[in-house]
Amino acid sequence: MQEPDLKIVDDGTIEFTFNLPMYYTLNGERLKNPLWNNVINGIIVANMRKTKIIFKKHKQGEKVIELMITKVTESHDKD
Repeated sequence: MQEPDLKIVDDGTIEFTFNLPMYYTLNGERLKNPLWNNVINGIIVANMRKTKIIFKKHKQGEKVIELMITKVTESHDKD
């Protein structure tokens, strides 16, 4: 899985790229990510929705960045 990527674009905007897996493994068992259905239903991730990213949560230097989700791309890797 790709690591989240945060970069500042020439016009001063911030681009944050991340993956939301459809499945994850817990204690050797493959489970469907319940957030994935919310993505499909548009509850959490949808075009032009706001979200906040917290870096170093509950630690010194905590930083909160508010972002607009402007693009959602579905891709598949293996199964």
